[in-house]
Amino acid sequence: MENRIFRTILGGIVGSAFLTIINVFLAPIMGVKINLATMLVNQTDIAPTSGWFTCTMIGVLYLVGILFAFAYLFLFREMVTQIGNIYLKGFIYGIVVFLIAELGMILMGDEMKMMTVIVLLLSHLVYAITVVKIINE
Repeated sequence: MENRIFRTILGGIVGSAFLTIINVFLAPIMGVKINLATMLVNQTDIAPTSGWFTCTMIGVLYLVGILFAFAYLFLFREMVTQIGNIYLKGFIYGIVVFLIAELGMILMGDEMKMMTVIVLLLSHLVYAITVVKIINE
């Protein structure tokens, strides 16, 4: 059990790192500007006060990534036991995580362009596939 918990935490951190890399480096290439810290601030209604706030919000992003990794381990993993392909499990979980994130954005009244949605979908798919791969190895 300790190994599984360690793998879950590692998967959440590595998956969040990939999500961050895609949103920071790939999004501008596609003509989209995504600021993860600002997106989290908009969802929490907390006013940023200084530069340290961005680092705090990125830390929150990684914490949420770890929590969603645990959600996969304890909730979603049992639902997809019939699927043998790890990448397909990750793809399905990525769609679920993306829809949860988009639901939060919609409830907060945040409007996004289609390219932003595509980049966010891609980054959540990579996150989830990474989490599933690390947990199931």
